[in-house]
Amino acid sequence: MKKIHLHIGAHKSASTTVQRNLRRNANKLSEELNTAFLGGTELTHTAFGVHFRKLATGKLHIEDIADYESSIAEVKECISSLVGRISEDTIIISDEAMLGHSSLDKYKGIYTHIETVVDSLNKIFIGYETDITFIVRRQDDFIESCYLQQIKETRSISFDEFLTPINIAKLSWLDICSSLECHFKCKVNVIPFESIKQLGAKGFVELFLTIVHSKPIRISGFELIEKANPSFSELGVDVSRNLLPKLSKDAARKINSILFMDLSSDKYGKASFLNQFYRTLMINKCSKDNEVLFKKYILNSKFIPKDVIESVSNYWFDK
Repeated sequence: MKKIHLHIGAHKSASTTVQRNLRRNANKLSEELNTAFLGGTELTHTAFGVHFRKLATGKLHIEDIADYESSIAEVKECISSLVGRISEDTIIISDEAMLGHSSLDKYKGIYTHIETVVDSLNKIFIGYETDITFIVRRQDDFIESCYLQQIKETRSISFDEFLTPINIAKLSWLDICSSLECHFKCKVNVIPFESIKQLGAKGFVELFLTIVHSKPIRISGFELIEKANPSFSELGVDVSRNLLPKLSKDAARKINSILFMDLSSDKYGKASFLNQFYRTLMINKCSKDNEVLFKKYILNSKFIPKDVIESVSNYWFDK
């Protein structure tokens, strides 16, 4: 039986780094690790991508039984067709859209429709041997990065407008992991996003593949993209928010693409929007769940280097 490994996100947590590097090295992935990759834009317009996008935008509800089950049936057929064409024994399916979108103000928290997502995953992948990898990021940084993604997607919204609807009590990564384990009944692997700072792109991709195969993986000869998805700088945000509302939708997309390239955080520094009081409040509010998350999924990891775990733990718990 083929093994399917789902990389479900989170958004703004090195998903693009994983996806672009695995796609770029698909031949070596197949030859050296007997592994195939499906992810990102390859799935967007399939029944799989459409289903989870409808869940995320409220166009499909589990309560609408006939529509929901019909959509599930289409996705199962889609996955069966995709998997059937692959000869490799291990298949990585990577798409953060499984969890939803990065418009946290609309969710009023982090992926607050997780129960429906888990129900969908359970029904779609029934009969497959399936594991999950979930990359998490400290909540305050995650919220800021998701806000920058809104600007990149041409939403002219202030940070306060984005932050205000978000319920600080609904920012638990632990709740998502617990829901996946309880209802999907598969192994859930958790990687802290911040480990990429110590490991670099190569080490991070190696860690990801190590977890997929449950044994140490070292990649040589892979062509790697070091930084796949830089964010907007604060200057870029200001220019975008002031300029785009004056333009047509088509022009706004084109201009924003140029701004994103020329006014990125790589060139003008990382943007910061949370004041220290609210940042500390958020860290403290999330600390109990984060402590359980780390104890259960990260601290005893066989594959994440101990010095990396220590550094990441110090950052998450502001030591």
